Amino acid sequence: MADKPGSSSRFLFLIAGVGVASSLLVTFALRVFSQREGSDPFFASNAYLQVQQIVAIRTIRKAMAEEFVDTVVDCISPQSLQSQILTEQQVTERVMTVLENFSASNNSSENKKCENGKNYAWTFTLPCRLTINRPPAWLGGTINLGDINICGTMIAAGIHSALRKCATSTSFATCLVSSVLANNEVQREIDKTVEVNSQ
Repeated sequence: MADKPGSSSRFLFLIAGVGVASSLLVTFALRVFSQREGSDPFFASNAYLQVQQIVAIRTIRKAMAEEFVDTVVDCISPQSLQSQILTEQQVTERVMTVLENFSASNNSSENKKCENGKNYAWTFTLPCRLTINRPPAWLGGTINLGDINICGTMIAAGIHSALRKCATSTSFATCLVSSVLANNEVQREIDKTVEVNSQ
C-alpha cells in the first residue's frame, strides 16, 4: 500500500526542523552533565549518546502521531467536517469508524474507504494503541520507540473543539491535526519516557 503523497517529505522536514532545537538541548544537557561529573570524557560521551537518542525518539514519536492523526482526519473527509455543524458525539462516531478500519484486530472491516491510508510505519489496535513498527535505519534497529496511547475520544475531542477556529485557517485539515496534537494527554503520550536500549 502506498504512503500518502507528501507524508515522507513532511516527516523529513519535521526531523530537520526539530534538529536545530535538539542540538541546543543536547549541548545544554552535556554541559550540565560534564560539570556534575568533573568533565569525565567517558561519562560525557555516554550522556551525549543517551540524550541524543531520547531527543530522536521523542521526535519520531511526535512525527508518527502527527502522521497517524493526519491520516484519520483525511479519512473522515475534512470537507464534510467543514460543511456541517456536528456534535462531539457525531465526530466521535466518524473517528471510531476510521479507527475500526485501521485496527489490526479488525480483519473483516466493511469500510475500505481508507485502506490505502494505512502506513507500514505504524499499526493501530483498538481501543487506543498506536504501535510504531520500526525505527528509521539511521536511528538503529535496537531502539525501542514504544507505543503511543491515543484514543478515538481524544482525537474526536481535539477535532470538535477546533472546528470553528479552523474554519478560517488556510489549511483546515492541518489545523485540526495540530489541535489534536496540542491536547495535553496526547502531548504526555508523545513525551513519555521510553527506555533506551543501547545494545
